[in-house]
Amino acid sequence: MATENIPPNVRKRLAARLKELRGDRRQEDVVRALQAVPGSGKWSVTKLSRMENDQARVQPDVVEDLLAIYKHDDPEELTRLKLWARAARDKGYWQKGRRGLPDNMADFGEYEERATVQRVWEPMLVPGLCQSEGYARAVIAGVEPSIENDELERRVATRMARQAVLTREDPQELWVLLDERVLRARIGTTDVRVEQLRRLVELASWSNVSLRVVGPDAGAHPGLSGWFTIFEFSDDTADVGYTDGPGGSLYLEDSEDVRRCTLTFGHLLGIALNPADSIALIDKVIEELEREPR
Repeated sequence: MATENIPPNVRKRLAARLKELRGDRRQEDVVRALQAVPGSGKWSVTKLSRMENDQARVQPDVVEDLLAIYKHDDPEELTRLKLWARAARDKGYWQKGRRGLPDNMADFGEYEERATVQRVWEPMLVPGLCQSEGYARAVIAGVEPSIENDELERRVATRMARQAVLTREDPQELWVLLDERVLRARIGTTDVRVEQLRRLVELASWSNVSLRVVGPDAGAHPGLSGWFTIFEFSDDTADVGYTDGPGGSLYLEDSEDVRRCTLTFGHLLGIALNPADSIALIDKVIEELEREPR
């Protein structure tokens, strides 16, 4: 499947487009037309409504039937929407080998895979794309103390696999802003912490990664409200923001919400240490850790 032609959150976009194409036609009339199509199966207003609201999968042949009923004579869009339907039907087409991703992160994983640019602000933890294996293991086990070891290792392996977006043929451009407290957080053993900080130094040397630290003198700022990430895409998909917390995952798709995140990121970029000073601070913390007794 040519995944480069499949947008993020493809099932949701397919549902929205089919609803848009129905226009002002009544669902009852569309259902009657579908019932008249030989071999189309059982149809109801509820079934059609679920498809249009991303609550049920849409088969490729249904896409063809609907566009015929809507008299939407556009071969290119028919081909595209049928491709989307096949992709949406394949539950994990974008995350092969990533079975350790929690259910509530499914859309996040797809956005991350498709994004050409990602901007992350983190006041608490090293972001997943920048985590070392030992650090990832310590974070996951700390957040879920009762997690079974097999599941823990699956989660760690998945987190490591996600980082392939930074080294693929057309690598994602990653901007990371960290609060200085992230560098000093006591997550894992001293060796794990040193390994993680060295990983940050390594990533900062990559041409597609920009890493800067908001230092201790920054004072109060908009980033204190919590972490977030912003995804940008190469097609006409609008930017999407994401954050989470005890209340669950929150996808920010409203343009005003994304704009606020973008403005906050720009503000933080303005008060962050420059790249050289950021690395110097990370090196200083590494030296402090290496002097600690093992």
